[in-house]
Amino acid sequence: MQRLTAHRPARLVVAALDAACGLANLLLGLGHLQGVLRKAFGGPEPFSYNFHFYSVVLVGLLLTAPGLVCLWQVRGLARGEWRAWKRALGASLAVIAVNAPLVPFNDFPAVLMSFAGVNLIALGIRRGDFASRPQ
Repeated sequence: MQRLTAHRPARLVVAALDAACGLANLLLGLGHLQGVLRKAFGGPEPFSYNFHFYSVVLVGLLLTAPGLVCLWQVRGLARGEWRAWKRALGASLAVIAVNAPLVPFNDFPAVLMSFAGVNLIALGIRRGDFASRPQ
């Protein structure tokens, strides 16, 4: 059984930045999905499933999923769990990988990448606060 560790202020800052990154991705991803579905099913022309619809829905899911992962790791980051650090790092890298190709088309990917970049910097700076091996 893992012992609960005291919440250090630096860990709380890392957890808060991770939560902000996750919340931004989740909300903008869900907003994207809502807009796509509203346009597909609320327009005057009948709905037709095609590659364009599939791709924009997939982009919405790829924006939302790393946000959920970041939010799920907040508690573990506050406790100093190595696995939470590793998962938050991977989710932040996924945010950058998904959003980098989208920057020429919109401003929102740059916003999400900046949240992820700040999160990566915080995770990198405070890496020593997280146990190097699962306990």
